[in-house]
Amino acid sequence: MSERTPTSTRLRWGWVLTCTLLGFALLAAASYGEDAEWSGVVTGTLVNLGSALVFSFVLFFFENRFTRRVATTVRRVTEDAEERIAAQAAEFTSKLDDLEDRIAADAGARHEAATSAVDAVQDNLSAQSVLEALGRAGEEGVIGEAGVTVPGYEGAGDLTASFRENSKLYDGVQRPVRAHQGLNVRLGVDQKPGEIGTPVIEVEWNASKDGAQLAETLTAELRRRDRHDEARKIDWTYIFRELTRALQLAHTLTGKDATLGGQVLELVSDDWVITTAGIEQISTGRRISFTDAIPVDPSRRPRPFENVEPQAPADIDNGTWALLRKRARLHTLPSH
Repeated sequence: MSERTPTSTRLRWGWVLTCTLLGFALLAAASYGEDAEWSGVVTGTLVNLGSALVFSFVLFFFENRFTRRVATTVRRVTEDAEERIAAQAAEFTSKLDDLEDRIAADAGARHEAATSAVDAVQDNLSAQSVLEALGRAGEEGVIGEAGVTVPGYEGAGDLTASFRENSKLYDGVQRPVRAHQGLNVRLGVDQKPGEIGTPVIEVEWNASKDGAQLAETLTAELRRRDRHDEARKIDWTYIFRELTRALQLAHTLTGKDATLGGQVLELVSDDWVITTAGIEQISTGRRISFTDAIPVDPSRRPRPFENVEPQAPADIDNGTWALLRKRARLHTLPSH
């Protein structure tokens, strides 16, 4: 059984033949009555009616055929357009998939290069290897602009070591220059009574110094500044090991579908790290925002009887909480 098109019309052929014959009959009557007494207006009326009946069906057949041809043409054009749109959409989807694959491959290559740079620090400790590892981590966006800070010895709360790239101004834009200026290494120590601000010792570390010479220079500077306890406690093997671990954690635990919520700023201990998102616990993924740990402006003195110090959470001992808040406070100060 054939399907009817939307424009097809079922004809009643009996009506068609009847009306057509009636039209011819009226025309014949008009022709016969030209010489009759009732000719004139009646004859003209018969001619008009007869012609209308005959030609209405003729015109109907022409119009129906024309409508079918138009509908067929429109359908064909629509199908061609849909095919072209589908082909273009498929081509666009294919190009988009290729672009996503290239982006993923490029990101994978950068990540592999960054992790390889961290491994190189373990294999060959030098200013260049550390500089390369920090630069790669910065390009990946897994560490902060101020570099990475680690404890000065195991369990340290009073001594830290920070590593970051030196930079130079180009056309008003700050960009790292690894090949020329090397690294900035900074030791941070606790205040002594009467001191203002956080005492720091900074040196430039470039290719002319190896790791041992850097350690010797900074340790001697600690002694020169009457920081003999810190000079005795500082453990450079531990510092470089923790620097490597901090960079590894940054690459592993930050980014998409990762544990840490921000860029790594400081490795405080085995299980705690400070990121741009706050204080974070590595083992559990717990995050404490800076506003929860430091709810007031550090420069504002509390009013009498005002308790502005947040209490330590039940599962964090007071010593760890005090250390975490002290280190987090330094990262929220504008000068840090």
